[in-house]
Amino acid sequence: EMLSRGLVRRGHQVSIVTTKHPEGIEHEQHEGVDVYHTEAPSGKYSQQWWLESIRKFIALQERIRFDLVWSQGAGGDYYAQTLKERYGVPLVSILHGTFGGEIRSALRQLSWGMGSFYYLALAARLYYHRTRRRSHVESAEAVIVVSEELREEVLSAYCIDSRRVFLVPNGVDEERFRPLAEQGRVIRQRYGIAESAKVLITVGRLEREKGGQVAIQALPRISNALGEKVVLLIVGQGRYREGLERIARREGLLSQAFFCGFVPHKELPAFYNAGDVFVMPTLREEGLPLVLAEAMACGKPVVASRIGGIPTIVKDQDMLFRPRDVEELSRKVTKILADESLATRLGRKARATICEKFTLRRMVEDTAKIFESCVKSGK
Repeated sequence: EMLSRGLVRRGHQVSIVTTKHPEGIEHEQHEGVDVYHTEAPSGKYSQQWWLESIRKFIALQERIRFDLVWSQGAGGDYYAQTLKERYGVPLVSILHGTFGGEIRSALRQLSWGMGSFYYLALAARLYYHRTRRRSHVESAEAVIVVSEELREEVLSAYCIDSRRVFLVPNGVDEERFRPLAEQGRVIRQRYGIAESAKVLITVGRLEREKGGQVAIQALPRISNALGEKVVLLIVGQGRYREGLERIARREGLLSQAFFCGFVPHKELPAFYNAGDVFVMPTLREEGLPLVLAEAMACGKPVVASRIGGIPTIVKDQDMLFRPRDVEELSRKVTKILADESLATRLGRKARATICEKFTLRRMVEDTAKIFESCVKSGK
């Protein structure tokens, strides 16, 4: 949505075709962006989504006459397979990961104790992708990737000329996401957290692949090392919330682990500012996590899994740890919390990195140039 609104501000007309609206709304407009809803349920790509999305495209094409189709991930795959040649509208695919990365992420969460059926299902999905679900990448005029690591993965996984693959990292509004100490104090007061307490924060969907369990398991180790109770704010909602609560209850950490639930995006700067360190213990091969960039823009030191595209934005090895390694996560967080000057230096460096390379303005401008070039060359 941020990219869409940025393109509208540059004078472009943007229409989004997406999944079903909870209230059955078919069309709405947000800050100049037209959003058209299909009947396909959200949550995953499905045959229904692909069929309804191309029907919607055909209907809109008769009226709007699009200059370019932008596929977010595999969303535009059926357009690439069935309509691209007919309409001749150039296609650009923006990728935040590959299917191979999805498989590896899933395997990190499985064990043979869960049954070989899961592995066979994953193998079948991988085979299907390798033989069918590739057209949105390989037939695109341009492919945009969000991290250096993902660019290498795409060039390895797909038959595509490297000259058609462009790196445009995710960007954040550094004016909105910035150090705001007073707003952070308000959040601490809301949860009854002392101003002097050490606070960790993690933000994201509460799914097993996001690794919230790793952060919870690290909490007592960090507290013991510092000699004081450390608090963890867990922001987000998802299917694994009950599982995480069970872990916290079993470890006797319900007085330290606060489940904040869903937080509107406009309120996130205050939550980031309530923390001393942002942790991202993901097991998933992320492209370039926006929440990580947002926390860094707020001047927070981060400790994140060394996985996927995260090293593109987090270069300091003091801020990276091996996925699922509770001990390493604990050591690195403890080191930062125990050294205020180190925490300040890392926080300032984190914000400087965002302001220099990962702003929303730069993301929109770089993406728009690629779009405009594809439209120009296609005419």
